[in-house]
Amino acid sequence: MSHQKPVQSSMDLVDQNEWDSKYENQEFIEAPAHDQIRRYIEKWIPKKNGSCYEIGCYPGRFLAVFGRMGYELNGADLAPGTDSEMRSWLESLGYRTNSIDRRDVFLEEKKSYYDVVASFGFIEHFNDFESVIKFQLDMVADDGYALITTPNFTWPFMNPLQRLINPGFLKIHNIDSMSPKKWKAVLEKNGFEVLDYRFLGYFEFWKEELPRGVIRIICLKMLQLSLPLLSRVFPKNNRFFSPYCAIVGKRKSYG
Repeated sequence: MSHQKPVQSSMDLVDQNEWDSKYENQEFIEAPAHDQIRRYIEKWIPKKNGSCYEIGCYPGRFLAVFGRMGYELNGADLAPGTDSEMRSWLESLGYRTNSIDRRDVFLEEKKSYYDVVASFGFIEHFNDFESVIKFQLDMVADDGYALITTPNFTWPFMNPLQRLINPGFLKIHNIDSMSPKKWKAVLEKNGFEVLDYRFLGYFEFWKEELPRGVIRIICLKMLQLSLPLLSRVFPKNNRFFSPYCAIVGKRKSYG
C-alpha cells in the first residue's frame, strides 16, 4: 500500500521553522518513570520483541520508552538531528533502531507495517486531523496497536488557562481535534478494537517560552506554586482538568 499525504502542507498549523527554533540545543532525555504518558504506554502496550514507529518522533523521549520495552525503533520527523544526534542517543542507550529519518512522514511510499504506531502531540497541528489518524492506522500490522495522545486545551477550564498563561499558543493547535470520542469513531470505522480512550491524568500545566506581561508572569508563578495542591484536589481523568487526551486500539485480525 502506498501511503499518500492526507493533507496539504498549508493545512499544517505550525511552520517548521517554529519547531526548529524550539528544538535548538535540545537535550535528549527519556520520559521519566512518573511521566503520565509513559505510564499510559506501559499500561496498555505489551512488552515484546516487536517493531514500533512514532510519527513526529523528535526528540525521542517516548520512543526511548518503547526501546526500553524491547521494541525496534522507527520514526520520522523534520527536526534537524532526528537521523543523527537523536538516533545516536537512542543507540547509546542500547536500544535497537531501524528506520529513523529526517523527512516528511506523509511522503513515505514504502509498504511498511509495525506492531505499534504511536503519535504524541501530533494530530492536533492539522485541520484535517481525522485523515492524519487514518494515515497512522494504515501503518499498523494485524494484531498491532495504535496509540494517540494530544494535550487537552478544551473548554471550559484548560482553554482559558492557556489563553491566560501562554498567549497566542492556541493558534497552532486544532482544539476540535482534542476529542477521544471522535478518535474512537475513526478507529472503530477502520477495523480497530478500542481498548481505552479518555482525558488522561491528574492536573498538570507546562509553560511555553513566550513573551509575557507582568500580569501573566504573576499568574504563572501563582499557578506553579499551587500546582502540587491542585494536582491532588482536581479529579483525575477528567475533561475539565486533565492535561492530556489519549486512546489506544488494537487492529482486528481476520486471518
